[in-house]
Amino acid sequence: MDKMDSCKELGNDDKDNETGDIKKSNENKTHNNLCPASLVTSNIQELNEKGKPKKRRYTGVGVLVLTNYNNRPHLVLGREEFKSVKIDGEYVVPLYEEFGGGIQKRNLSLEENACFELQEETSNLLRFIGNPGVLNAGVNRSYDIPFKESRMYKMYVIYIEDMYKVLHLFGINREKIIAQPTSYYKYKSYLEMDNIKMVPLAEIKQVINSEHNYVCNVADDTYYNNSIAEQMCYKQSTPHSTYQTHGYKGVLCVDDNTYISQRLSQFLNAPTAITGKSGLYECLDIFQNGFITSRFQSSNGRGLGLTLSVPRVYLDHEQMYIESENMVPGQKRSHLRFLDGTMFCIATPP
Repeated sequence: MDKMDSCKELGNDDKDNETGDIKKSNENKTHNNLCPASLVTSNIQELNEKGKPKKRRYTGVGVLVLTNYNNRPHLVLGREEFKSVKIDGEYVVPLYEEFGGGIQKRNLSLEENACFELQEETSNLLRFIGNPGVLNAGVNRSYDIPFKESRMYKMYVIYIEDMYKVLHLFGINREKIIAQPTSYYKYKSYLEMDNIKMVPLAEIKQVINSEHNYVCNVADDTYYNNSIAEQMCYKQSTPHSTYQTHGYKGVLCVDDNTYISQRLSQFLNAPTAITGKSGLYECLDIFQNGFITSRFQSSNGRGLGLTLSVPRVYLDHEQMYIESENMVPGQKRSHLRFLDGTMFCIATPP
């Protein structure tokens, strides 16, 4: 049976997966390449102004990667084979989305959980679990996406400089992992994504404000989009130079080979609580500050985004020795020998 894309994706976290591949970040470290502990601030259960738990609880986390290519903003999105949408009731197409999923460990911060998702869904290419504070460093921002009546999905939007230089390593890593099958239950988590591509923000901008580019599997969403389209007919069209959106719902079709998941489409369309601007506008603003302003208009020419290290070869016995130094007493780390030979990068904050 084909799995349909819907907001049910946010509920995959009800199973609190146990994993030994967890390194508790050392909050006392002040190494130049590490973010201060103050940047790891998101608890799983947030409190309201009275010190009581909020009604909504975080059940999922994700990382949306922005990067530069030919001096233009691009989203780096992953395609999961088993997340798809049926078009006109006839054929099925896979969906592209940010790197995210359910909470894996509720005793860790949201940033740490997000780093695990990023590592797994990039087949070990982006390995930030040793320094989760990078998700909040520089121009990076985070946003809350409500789901149902009591759940919340935390999305981190991060800018990585020159991601295109290492993107080819994803396919190489995936083939190496496939060649080393194991019964360890986390093995398949590193193979969830079968493709990663860069999608120009300009192309999304061109299609996002037309109701005909959305696939709705719920009648209410179709009715909502029709209502929005009728309202737009009586209003002056939005200037093409802005990145404001009309707020349509559903899976967004960018081109014949690129369909963006409903969750990511919701973020790009809806106004954010921080600025009231759409997620699409926020992405452009992050790129503007992280790449254009800081690189071309700053005195030192350095960007405010994350810089990736030179790719390194992963060897589990070496990584286990390095990570064991920072583990809390009693914490265990599972062997991940099926990752041996893969290439990984760590991030350096601005």
